[in-house]
Amino acid sequence: MKHVHHIIPRYLGGTDDPSNLVELTVEEHAEAHRKLYEQYGNWQDKVAWQGLAGLIGHDEIMREMWDSRKGENNPYYGKKHTPEIRKKISEACKGKQLGTKKPTVSKALKERWKTQDHFNKGKEPWNKGKTGVQNTYGIEHALVHSKPCRYNGNVYHGISACAKANNTTKYKIEKLVEWISVEEYRKYHEK
Repeated sequence: MKHVHHIIPRYLGGTDDPSNLVELTVEEHAEAHRKLYEQYGNWQDKVAWQGLAGLIGHDEIMREMWDSRKGENNPYYGKKHTPEIRKKISEACKGKQLGTKKPTVSKALKERWKTQDHFNKGKEPWNKGKTGVQNTYGIEHALVHSKPCRYNGNVYHGISACAKANNTTKYKIEKLVEWISVEEYRKYHEK
């Protein structure tokens, strides 16, 4: 597999002209960036060399790129916009939603929703008056979807039911429960 390497890097003003490009293997490409880093000390070459050589992963590459733009390394550090530019930016942003605002629903759409009937309008909810829907399926359903366990002398059809009954989380008690067989669970519930 060959990589295309810029002899004079683009960040130093190099172009995509064929005279500035050379085909290298991955190892040669990493070595070329290592030499450039030693010669010029630019972070771009360091990241390219270490990434191509497999010394750092994608997360480290992204962190290096982010850190390189902080403070004085940011091209906008210490610069202020002129009043004319600020006015242009303000005009361009008018009417746009900036930041983390949630998109608003238009008044016309809200009115259309009011006039349309919802497909469940007038129907009774499927779970009205029901509690513990899971329990209505019975023991066999519970055993298919969970593993029986014993905790503090009580038997439960699964660790989630055990945690709920003991007002804790399953992660806190999973090492304390004793896993039991399905047959033992059935015997306990026949009593």
